[in-house]
Amino acid sequence: ALDKILEKKGVEITKALYINVHRDYIVERMSGRRMCFSCGASYHTKFSPPLIEGICDNCGSELKQRDDDKKETVLERLDIYDFQTKPLIDFYDNKSILIEVDGAQAINLVFENILKALGE
Repeated sequence: ALDKILEKKGVEITKALYINVHRDYIVERMSGRRMCFSCGASYHTKFSPPLIEGICDNCGSELKQRDDDKKETVLERLDIYDFQTKPLIDFYDNKSILIEVDGAQAINLVFENILKALGE
């Protein structure tokens, strides 16, 4: 449907970018986030933990996990994303214009790979 609308407007999609990150990695990253609701500091249980587990380094308040960062919620959100996105990925892949970039790399590498893939 989107393709038809764009075609009527004279817009042609020549490349579609898909930043792919494995589900397990997304779940690990999101479910490990912890927030200080007092000062706004953010931590990660594995990648950037506080000095004392569960305690904010900045203000000493208790760190909490947001409801939308809980594993069950993250998995539900990923199921919805997959359901809505898979047809688009397949559509552009079948047109041979899908460009897939590994999104689990360091940010600067993801950016470089996007530029390279787009020919920038």
